[in-house]
Amino acid sequence: LEPTTKGSGGGPGQSGFAGGAGGGAVRLSVGGMLRLEGSITARGANGLGSLSGGGSGGSIWLKTGLLVGSGSINADGGAGEPVEGGGGGGGRIALYAAQMALDGSVRAQGGPGYANGGAGSIYSKTGEARGELRYDNGAVPGASPLLDFGPFDLVIAHGSDVAWTGNGQVASL
Repeated sequence: LEPTTKGSGGGPGQSGFAGGAGGGAVRLSVGGMLRLEGSITARGANGLGSLSGGGSGGSIWLKTGLLVGSGSINADGGAGEPVEGGGGGGGRIALYAAQMALDGSVRAQGGPGYANGGAGSIYSKTGEARGELRYDNGAVPGASPLLDFGPFDLVIAHGSDVAWTGNGQVASL
């Protein structure tokens, strides 16, 4: 799981109001320690006017020997205009570290709106342990992402709905 794409822009609203821009793409490789006391973000922007949608979150891919600090990592989708604009979907985050002691938040939640955006994905792998893929929409129902299962543990939390594909089968939780 190595996310590299930017988020997509939200749909336009009435009278030419633009939807929110999609989040960017961040790829950071640090051979030693990465101390995060600030933030790394690839958030989608909010819709800009009547009926416009929020942009989807982008991608963040971090690879480091040691990840520490109390900073945050965020690829949330942008908010849609609340009357009829949809929220942008959460982005994708992948964290690879030989050792990880990050006390801050890591989020890829869908943005709020008339229809909430779905949860993005957060994959984390520490050392030789099996990785964990997490979908967490912060207790807000949103659209269901699709995924292919791989060699990792899956956590679905706080109101996220997930559909998956594998061997030609499609199912939903």
